[in-house]
Amino acid sequence: MQLRHRLCAATVLFPALMFAQTAAPPTKSAPSTAASLGSYPVMSTAAKNRARQLFEYFESGQSAHLYAAFSEQMKKSSGGSVQLTTVSKKIGSEWGREVKMLGENFAPDMLATNTIYSRFSQFAKSKDPICTILAIDQQGQVALLHFQPAPQPSGNRFVDYKDTTKLRLPFDGDWFVYNGGRDIYQNSPTVKQSVTRLCSLS
Repeated sequence: MQLRHRLCAATVLFPALMFAQTAAPPTKSAPSTAASLGSYPVMSTAAKNRARQLFEYFESGQSAHLYAAFSEQMKKSSGGSVQLTTVSKKIGSEWGREVKMLGENFAPDMLATNTIYSRFSQFAKSKDPICTILAIDQQGQVALLHFQPAPQPSGNRFVDYKDTTKLRLPFDGDWFVYNGGRDIYQNSPTVKQSVTRLCSLS
């Protein structure tokens, strides 16, 4: 999937859903950010487990824990812990909570030393699956957070196509496919949504 760590998408449904990084101190109930710091090399097991943990904070509405894990850059550019709490409550009201994970992917950030976690989920109140993208740095902090409904691609005769011929790639060994697949969480260009616009995180 093509991701640029300096860009994120904002949706019409929740125009403030993206948390990039404006200063507001964590609430008293939030654990210290320092407590979350550690060694999370890109694509390591530790990084993957940390990304799943941060998703659980997001999905379950634990905004204080999630905000505490924001990088300093994220905290400076976001609406602060109060904004995060407000949006978290709105998500719970509009989408409910995750009832089933439909898929997940991990990829190295091409422009920074981050691990990018994409999760495709069915939420209780949402008609469309939800695609969540988290990028964490090597200290285990949130460097990017993006979430939006992911409607199915527009219908055409190839949407449900299944290969009937055995295919082989013209090379051997292990290769990492960075952008491929039919779902938005696997291949972001598969769905061009008019409600989505790019906004800068820099």
